[in-house]
Amino acid sequence: MSDSEGSFDDDQVVQQYRAPRTKWLRKSYHQQLKNVHVPSALATTALDFDVEAQSMSRSFALLIHNWKSIVELWIQVVSVCEEEAITPLLDMLQNLAHDLRATLLPSYPSLLTAVLGILPSTNIQPQTSEPSSSSSPPTSSRPLPTPNTIKTLLTTLSSLFRYILLPNATQLLRPSWTLLRQTMISVVRRKGAGMSGEEIERTLAEVWGGSVVRKVKGKEVQREVVDLLVDACAEQPEGVTWIWVSAIRAPNGTIHPSTKALLAHLVQRYLSEREEEVVSALVVLLRRVLTSAVSWTTTPKAFDNISALLLEVYDHEISKDEEMDSDERIARFWKVLAFALSAKKGSRMHMKQISSILSLTASFSSLASSSSSFTPPQLTALTHCASAALLAGDMTTWNGPARRLTQILISSFPLLSLRLSAILSDLDWPGWNLVIAPQISQILIPLLKGNQRDGTSSQALALLSHLVKKGLLGDVSDLVREQIAEWARERLDVRGGKWRLDNQVDVYDLSAISSLAAWLPADSLVSSTVSIVHQILETCSTKEAAKADFDSKPTNAALTLSICFTTLGRDHKGKKKGSGILSTVFDLEAHNRCMKAVMENWSWNSDVLDGYCAFVESSPPSSLKISYETAFAHLRSSLLSPYRPLRLATFRFLLLPSITRTPSQDHFLRKLESIERVSIDFEGFKERVNKISTLLVETPPQDRDFDLTSTWLLSQLKVNLRPVWAASVTALAGLMKEDPVKGWEVVFKELVKASPKENERTGEKDVDLAGLGVLEPSWKEDALKNYTDADPMDVEKSWTDADRRAVTRVVMNLGDLADERMKLDIAKAQVPARKLDVLNYENQILAILAEAPHVAERFHRSLVSFFLSRRMPRYRLSHYLTLFAKFRNPRHIHESERLRSLYVSLLSEPDRTVQRQALSCILAYNSPNLKPYEERMMNLVENRGWRVALGQWNFDEVEEHHRQEVIDVVMRLLYGLLLNRKGSDKSANSKTPILTTIAKVKDEELAVLMDLMLGPFGGLEQAMEYEKGLPSAPSEEYILRGMGGDVTKGQMSGFLLLLQDVMRVLGPKLSRYWSSLFITTLEITAAVQAEVESAMDMDHDAGATEEDAEAEAEDGSEEQAEKELMEDEEPKDAESRTSRHSAKLARNARKLAFKRLEAFFESAVPFDYTPYMRSAIMSFITPRLKGFTKENMAVAGTFLPLI
Repeated sequence: MSDSEGSFDDDQVVQQYRAPRTKWLRKSYHQQLKNVHVPSALATTALDFDVEAQSMSRSFALLIHNWKSIVELWIQVVSVCEEEAITPLLDMLQNLAHDLRATLLPSYPSLLTAVLGILPSTNIQPQTSEPSSSSSPPTSSRPLPTPNTIKTLLTTLSSLFRYILLPNATQLLRPSWTLLRQTMISVVRRKGAGMSGEEIERTLAEVWGGSVVRKVKGKEVQREVVDLLVDACAEQPEGVTWIWVSAIRAPNGTIHPSTKALLAHLVQRYLSEREEEVVSALVVLLRRVLTSAVSWTTTPKAFDNISALLLEVYDHEISKDEEMDSDERIARFWKVLAFALSAKKGSRMHMKQISSILSLTASFSSLASSSSSFTPPQLTALTHCASAALLAGDMTTWNGPARRLTQILISSFPLLSLRLSAILSDLDWPGWNLVIAPQISQILIPLLKGNQRDGTSSQALALLSHLVKKGLLGDVSDLVREQIAEWARERLDVRGGKWRLDNQVDVYDLSAISSLAAWLPADSLVSSTVSIVHQILETCSTKEAAKADFDSKPTNAALTLSICFTTLGRDHKGKKKGSGILSTVFDLEAHNRCMKAVMENWSWNSDVLDGYCAFVESSPPSSLKISYETAFAHLRSSLLSPYRPLRLATFRFLLLPSITRTPSQDHFLRKLESIERVSIDFEGFKERVNKISTLLVETPPQDRDFDLTSTWLLSQLKVNLRPVWAASVTALAGLMKEDPVKGWEVVFKELVKASPKENERTGEKDVDLAGLGVLEPSWKEDALKNYTDADPMDVEKSWTDADRRAVTRVVMNLGDLADERMKLDIAKAQVPARKLDVLNYENQILAILAEAPHVAERFHRSLVSFFLSRRMPRYRLSHYLTLFAKFRNPRHIHESERLRSLYVSLLSEPDRTVQRQALSCILAYNSPNLKPYEERMMNLVENRGWRVALGQWNFDEVEEHHRQEVIDVVMRLLYGLLLNRKGSDKSANSKTPILTTIAKVKDEELAVLMDLMLGPFGGLEQAMEYEKGLPSAPSEEYILRGMGGDVTKGQMSGFLLLLQDVMRVLGPKLSRYWSSLFITTLEITAAVQAEVESAMDMDHDAGATEEDAEAEAEDGSEEQAEKELMEDEEPKDAESRTSRHSAKLARNARKLAFKRLEAFFESAVPFDYTPYMRSAIMSFITPRLKGFTKENMAVAGTFLPLI
């Protein structure tokens, strides 16, 4: 606006630009005084602001004159306005900032505070015009605005930064960043309408990065903004990363021109930083920023800004390598170079730049002078950088700078060079044979003969083993191999004490040497390995000693023995049996002892069996002959194992030439082995199922061994593949029918193993997992707890690059984490991954007996005695009941009456499946009283149609001589239906038809229902005893006896909830049981009142009383109490049942008890309550009145009606 325009008469301006009442009178002179229309549904606060600001902004001159008042009014209104008014108010501020600009400088801190205050925050400290002074504003309880409002807010922030902050960056940069940072910290934990706190943090970061960081001018200001972000990157890594990503990305998606200057300050701060925490955070920040920049670009030219900067900084640092801290600075920069060179395989760097980086690295004087000045982390950074640079280069770099660099590294850092060779081999570097292979052999011998104490020799051996496995050392000369073999024999010298079984490092070295056996000269490791085998067999001379050693540590004797056998097998691979010195070192007598020891003491370990079988294939034939029966007796438990490798190793051992077998045994063994080799997956399960189904049909009984067949079929029940179970169950049932005695012995023995048994020491029920073949060494959890395949340096989902992750993972696995990874891999290989489902195994065994019920009934005494000796939960009863229901003559089996009593008690279980199976067991007794009603009773417990069956039931049709037994069974079934809360039958509507049917019986026949309801409290008989204890004289009073300690609050609440419906439907029919029900309710009320008093005393200081009391007074409390009762019945850990939860259950039970007592008094059933009143008043009425001072009076509605 020109100066002449500012001299216009105010009245003329007002008349000329007077706006209608429906428009904002604020004007943006940038838009030629265009009026901004007010939304039709504008909030009241915004309209009030319009009215008050109208007279102060009728012209631009008035606006300049009254700007401070308008700003103060705006800040006041925006802090209390509705959601609908925020957007137009923010729009107005954008125009105001554009028009007034530096005029608003004194009020800028307050405006920024007000705008950011729209976001919910409790810790924003606004800055006044003096950066050093601050005042505490009222905390904001405003919820996060909608996404549209946040979009307008971000635009407003961008306007404030553009028109006020940037021109005055020296003064306002730090206080503005402090305020924004506090807002980002506070809002990240909040959630709003459609946007999470993390999303809000990201948007704020993008505004700061795109509007401030990218646009600040001057080196000093740029350095200050970078320093502010660096100081915050450790505390706010995500937010700071988004700021940088937004700052360096241009609007067209490429690298912004200001990136080079900003990153130059960031890199220099990173190289000079002293605090380790900040250095670690900067490494992550630079990795993310460089990865993002690489992903935006497609050609090296687009990445020139960053790549040129990296090369300049690297050249500068290399040129001053004589300074004191140059090694640390260059090592840090190697990490940065590795990130840029490994992302997208270095395709964003020019090949000349990659060649220059390799040349500069080779010219670094510290590499050629001494290796002692570098720490292990610095060497890791060098390895990472060199690996990434070599992978990114082409053949032109391999023959020049790459070769020079590798020569320098091999001469100065031989171990690093060997590790670099292994890394490049894993990453399939094409230049390995050209650059690395000619030089690698010269460092192998010195490294292996290096210092054993510092681990250099073991690390070199592991890397050598890795290269041999990759097949990259085939051109190494025989002389070098012979020297390595000589070193290996010396390293494995048992007699000289250089190798010990109790030393973990020695075992790991043995594992690495074993992988070299086929690569070294023939028979070079035989004598040393045989000596170790003899030592192990002497140390662990029994099966118990071998298993105890396996359970003690990962580097156990079983692992060592399997490695030795594998080594002997590899050493003779492709050679004639008996060649070399094996026959002289390991004579036939020693071989026979070894085979016998493996069969008797080590048959439980698949690695030992497999290794021994591989060794036998390369060794001289043994003169020892072992009968098949003897071998199978020792290996039966291995064949029954849940682990497929152990079963295959067992078949392999049984098929050895030293095991004497008949032709039929040999044929059947090979047949079972072929089935076992079928894969256990989706592709192979059909073939396996078909072969198991036809096994007994295709093989006559005389050609198969019963023990072998039954053992292997039982092992198939442990396979984690459902289709296999049914076929195996059917085959085993067929075997049992062929030979019932043997079949019963085998199956029942497994049933006993699979059933939990009470532990005498702990009192808990445990399963003998070792007896079922489960390997659970004590070191498993500790050894495998840190096992992971994730990249330890890159665990986020954003800012990732697959190529960079691959390089980083290989460098870590073969570098800093090499030893740990090797130990973890060896430990993991010894422990099977899958677990045995013991409950399913037990169920499948019972399914076998259910398919051959006559065999189980024949041995009923053993089966029933075992069943009754174990206290089983409901979910384990199902298969037993299915089996017992198939018995032909249950009256003559062992403990027949006791079993029938159990069946009767299970009829009232709130589970239709258990009810149906228990009813089937009762009907199997063929009672003449129940026979006519079997079908109708079974219909009552069907999942569908039970309501129809309930409506068709008529007790009048039951004949008198059948009535007692029929009523007892049906009443128990109906009671179980009353308690059933599964499916859609949870509401009271499902109880009404059941109780209506129950109401049709005679009054005296309701005793069954009353006995079931009062069962947890001693039953109807116990309640009658309480009544008998009441003196006959009316003046005497009832004395409370108290609830038993085994009665839970869930049982009390369940009784009170059911009593409500029973009293509502049955009513006067309960008159003869009225006293029993009332006395039980009275005892429950007194018990829960005492518990509530105790809980209130304990929780009074914690302030829990009011909260629980208010929850107690909510509407719909009956349904809420029933819901909490159901939740309380779910199994939980004892530690999770807090005292507050227990007190809440007690309050719910007390509330229900008061309502039931009120229902008793309101009922039309005549009853004299006088003898019980004193006990009621003393136990819960008077204490309840006293408790009103401690509880919320809102809950009085549940108690005052009772009074």
